[in-house]
Amino acid sequence: MTSPSPAHDRQEPDGNRLSGAPELELLELHGLGNTSRVWRARVLRAWGPFAEGGEVAIKILRPELAEDPDAVGTLRREERVSEDFTHDAVARTYQLVETERTPPLADRSAAAPAPEEAAADAGVARPWLLQDFIPGVSLSEELEATGALPEPTVRAIGARLASALAALHGAGWVHGDVKPDNVRLDRDGRASLVDLGHAEREGASMTALGTPRFLAPERERGSQAASTADTFALGALLFEVAVDSPACGAPPDLKRLRSGGVPPPSNLVPRLSPLLDAIVLASLAPRPADRPTCATIARVLEEGEASPWWRARLSEGAGDRSGGTPWAGRHDLPLAGRRMELEQLSGVWSQACEGGAVALLRGDRGMGKSRLVTEFVHLIRRRSEAPPIYIYGRCERVTEERPGATLLTLVRRWLHLPQDVAPGERSRALIEAAVTPPIARTLINALDPGARAHEDQEVT
Repeated sequence: MTSPSPAHDRQEPDGNRLSGAPELELLELHGLGNTSRVWRARVLRAWGPFAEGGEVAIKILRPELAEDPDAVGTLRREERVSEDFTHDAVARTYQLVETERTPPLADRSAAAPAPEEAAADAGVARPWLLQDFIPGVSLSEELEATGALPEPTVRAIGARLASALAALHGAGWVHGDVKPDNVRLDRDGRASLVDLGHAEREGASMTALGTPRFLAPERERGSQAASTADTFALGALLFEVAVDSPACGAPPDLKRLRSGGVPPPSNLVPRLSPLLDAIVLASLAPRPADRPTCATIARVLEEGEASPWWRARLSEGAGDRSGGTPWAGRHDLPLAGRRMELEQLSGVWSQACEGGAVALLRGDRGMGKSRLVTEFVHLIRRRSEAPPIYIYGRCERVTEERPGATLLTLVRRWLHLPQDVAPGERSRALIEAAVTPPIARTLINALDPGARAHEDQEVT
């Protein structure tokens, strides 16, 4: 094992010094990491900020890494970072114990035998950390259970994480491994950042690259630790939780991720707002200097469409692609020479907002109808207080299996609903909020593979 040191004394904000190891007992395994296992533990005697009976988290190195200098170094690094700053969205480390044995396992009845890991982790001479216990699940577990999260939840998670990272950066540290596995959601859905074992000082050489699908392009090239790399990772995380798919795509295309080829999240989940598109794509800018700071991201996600950052983008010209403004379409060049058609579409849009109108755009194949509509929708979504949902698809007669098949495909895409899956409670609520009750009933029935006589339903 590395050169032993006693249980570290910690200076608390109120001036009281924590000394000696607390009396604890292990309750249950709480999480698994690459280098450590995390246990939920109970305080047996009041110690520092913890009352008797309180719960804490104990991070214990895996047995095979007990004498690995790099693994022990990750625990020491977590303690050093917690000495420099605190934030309510960051799990805090209170003490590193390197010489005293890990806590024993709490008494268990014969009906509840101890897990195999207990024999390896309880009451052994191995380095361990005392940390805040955050009940709930990891963000990865939440995504696996529910799929893409609603945008208000995505914004709330992003704001808390960005605020925590901004505080970390303000203290001179870079997290280095922002990803859903390192975010926990408590019982109220509040996000907290965990695992500071790979953190480095700003400008230092990074000893670990991080997880590929969250890795900034400059980090792949071996650059020094920088807060802008955390911004990139946060952008990739927000993309993933908003659409339930990595920003690098599936199968992964890391070259596209790091070259600015990530599509707007709303291309995959149309109900997502232009603001979320903009802040995510800005965070994923290939050049570090083009990315907003985490403090800016926190303000934008907290203030929403009223934020100065977003208002500044709304004031830019229709064809202006400068300043990192994301282009929500599928084209690299601005549209030119269709001003009259755009004005006509704007007039129809105004009528629709006031009382209802329908516009049918007709023309020969290949004359640019889809291109024109894409440009128009991009402008409206950027400027509207209530951005419309844009659903794009092609209707080919040869592929029409039954009436309304193309429409149902588009609705499924909007709902993020797999083929041959009936609408659940969430999907039904979205449909009912978007259309009148008769139409909602018709759509819900038509989307149900088990419903009979689809052809007899009138899909409006």
